[in-house]
Amino acid sequence: MSEEFLSTVIARADAKEKILDLRDNLVLANPVHYAMMHGVGGKGFAANSTIKLFITDYSKGTGEGKSVSADYNIEPFIIDQILDVCKAVQGAHHIPMPVSTNEISGALNSARKILQSGTKVDGQDDKITISQSDLVSLGKSIAALLDETNAFNEKVMRLTKPNVDYTRNQVKVNSYAVDSNGFAPCSSLYIARKGVRADGQVSMLPWTVKISNFRAVSIVHKNGTTAFDKKTSKDLREVFINVSDDDMYRICYRGSKFIETWDNSNCIPLIRKGYQAKVDRWAEHSAKE
Repeated sequence: MSEEFLSTVIARADAKEKILDLRDNLVLANPVHYAMMHGVGGKGFAANSTIKLFITDYSKGTGEGKSVSADYNIEPFIIDQILDVCKAVQGAHHIPMPVSTNEISGALNSARKILQSGTKVDGQDDKITISQSDLVSLGKSIAALLDETNAFNEKVMRLTKPNVDYTRNQVKVNSYAVDSNGFAPCSSLYIARKGVRADGQVSMLPWTVKISNFRAVSIVHKNGTTAFDKKTSKDLREVFINVSDDDMYRICYRGSKFIETWDNSNCIPLIRKGYQAKVDRWAEHSAKE
């Protein structure tokens, strides 16, 4: 009898011809490291305990050679970190930004220059004259308008800034899988939330998740950290997805609940066993004294 397929997908968000999955990749710590609960990777430790972010882009079709996928493993705490941002923006009212100060300043400066130097109408010089007192009055009006715009911008920022925008950039180099030519699997992650678009309008899909998988020559620094040579990058697979606040909240909420349930199911027995082993060793040591 064939084995039944097991899905590790915790939650997913769908966009137009794209999917973002959260997948179970949690690993229990070794019994001798019971207090860590989760694997941290490295020699003598259990493999890294992570949640896998997986994006699939099937805008060019499905099947071999058409859809493009990329994945990135994040530490479990990042799910709660993003969830906190999602909670902070629930019910927030985003106010579209007015015309920027630079745009207003530029337009009014142009008007002032015209008033001072005149302009041409139908090819003829048409000098506009303005008194010094009127020019001073115009300057005060410009200053007042700029002050009013700045005050409005600051008010908008106070309403939208607290924990609204978020950015995370990460790069990983798998130095344990370097091939004979020095190339290692590499991956990069970009997660960001921008509640207001560059044009000042409220974004309906404020979250962007971008993942890149590639290979590059691994570089090991003297302090033990790893990097890669950008000039040697090859075999790039890069995908991104834009997600709404509700979808990001939903998948991170379910991800957080899964991690909590996984901890209760797996870490509690590990801790009990590890703690009992520690007590037994103390007892053995005391008996020898």
